[in-house]
Amino acid sequence: RFIYYMSCRGLEGWTTFNLQFDKFWEAQIIEGEKAFESDKNKGLLDDPETYANDYAAKWALIAFTRSIDSTVIHLEKKDSLIAEKLIDLQRNFSETIELIEID
Repeated sequence: RFIYYMSCRGLEGWTTFNLQFDKFWEAQIIEGEKAFESDKNKGLLDDPETYANDYAAKWALIAFTRSIDSTVIHLEKKDSLIAEKLIDLQRNFSETIELIEID
């Protein structure tokens, strides 16, 4: 079954595939920036960048927790900010996170 990231709450699968995750992340950063501008409490605890990153991270965690066994994360660009963070995470936890590169 293929679903949009924004529709994945409450669903689970044995293995889930997060396709074009870096594009999703970038879109959520933009949404987070918009939310910061409309949030009546903006600036009380966060700056715009922190707020946008937290916003995107919440959506990422929803997508990442849908798997029962395995999560596959597809990235379009290795040089995106989120790709660099995920690759660094893989390097630090290589015994449980596998990196597969396909050119």
